[in-house]
Order: sequence, then structure tokens, then C-alpha cells
Amino acid sequence: AEHGVDGTLDPKRISKGLSVSKVWSARHWRAHRHRHRHLMNLYGWHKSTVLASISPLIFGAVAWALAVRFFELGPLPLAPLTLQASSLGLLLVFRTNQAASRVQEARRLLGVVKTR
Repeated sequence: AEHGVDGTLDPKRISKGLSVSKVWSARHWRAHRHRHRHLMNLYGWHKSTVLASISPLIFGAVAWALAVRFFELGPLPLAPLTLQASSLGLLLVFRTNQAASRVQEARRLLGVVKTR
């Protein structure tokens, strides 16, 4: 592995030069704080491994929307969306409660460390 790169990460799932695969030094942080860093990210968006993994889903959704629009299928039934919204709401509530309990546990452990 080259200097400054974590060799334990799967190279197929990590974009080349992506920040998660680097071991950061003070020089890297100074360069990362540059005000044009977002433009540099836009320049390399086409190399994104995340975009490559979700692009079939995006193209499928766009194709479905175009088919509905082109064939004028009319309004779709709302019952499936209602069921999805309910389950998604419950999932978000459980995830939020889990995150809150983790924060509470971390605060408790930090208090234990500080008292020692």
C-alpha cells in the first residue's frame, strides 16, 4: 500500500483518492479546508463508487416516471405509499431512539472516565 492509505479497505468499493481511504496528516487537513474543496468534489463526481452503485436504481426510477408520463397511466393508487410511509416513520422513530440511547450511554461512560 502507498504511504498514507489504509490497506484494509476494499479498493473496489472506495473511490481513488477518497478521503475515507487516507490517513490524514496536518498537511492533508489544511488542503481539505480550502474554500474550493466542493468544486474539486464536483469535478470528480463521475468517478464516485456510490453513484456507480445507485445509478441502476436512479435510471429505473426515471424510466418508470417517463413511462407513466408517456403512456398517461393516470393517478396511481395511494395505498402502497401509505403503507410505506407508515413503516418508514416507525423505522425513523426506532433509529432516532437508538441514536439517543447511544448518546446517553456515551455521556454516562464519559462521566465514569472523568471521575477516575
